[in-house]
Amino acid sequence: MLGYKFRIYPSKTVEDKLLEHLDLCRWLYNRLLQELNETRTETNPQ
Repeated sequence: MLGYKFRIYPSKTVEDKLLEHLDLCRWLYNRLLQELNETRTETNPQ
């Protein structure tokens, strides 16, 4: 398997948008993980 790495140098505006999207993805992942854990404990109380 062959892989490449490219360094990017975004402008401040693009960097801010990328960070905003990354923050949104992180929030969504954590929210879905929380929902999964809550559902799991509701269906299998121990």
